[in-house]
Amino acid sequence: MVHFRVCSHGLQWPTIPFTIAGWIAIATTVNITPSAGANQYDTCARDLLAAGVAPEAARTTCAKALHPTELADCVESVAEVTEVAPDEILSACSRDRRPQDMASCVSDIYTTLAVSDGLKVLESCHRSILPRRYSACVTGLADALETSTDDALNSCLSAGYRPTDLDPTFIPAE
Repeated sequence: MVHFRVCSHGLQWPTIPFTIAGWIAIATTVNITPSAGANQYDTCARDLLAAGVAPEAARTTCAKALHPTELADCVESVAEVTEVAPDEILSACSRDRRPQDMASCVSDIYTTLAVSDGLKVLESCHRSILPRRYSACVTGLADALETSTDDALNSCLSAGYRPTDLDPTFIPAE
């Protein structure tokens, strides 16, 4: 009885080096372990204290955060451009699911338009589902239509996608 090999040895030799090269490429692009000395909670607490947040609030918020450095970056970014109280900024950043996007929303609106009420901008960016798109809407409408910032904030927040015919019916059509 004669048995034939499905694959010859000539085709098997590149498999091992390519597999090793692939694992090395994956290991270098994906940060599997954090670098030495990069404690996210330490960084979060220090950054929040530097932004003017009370130590007790910084401690509890950093401890609860899933991504503490993103939270601290949000607070720092918003505090740099606004005159809003650090506790209000911390509250908005810690409740937002996209804190960095919200911070860029606030920064974009502040750097482009004349803002009279910083807390309203912060809350509007927080309430928006897509903060970057929201800031583009606000700045675009305010510039093109020469309306006030408050009018643009309200218009863009109330103009959302309104789905129709969502009430499902399980009664067969006769």
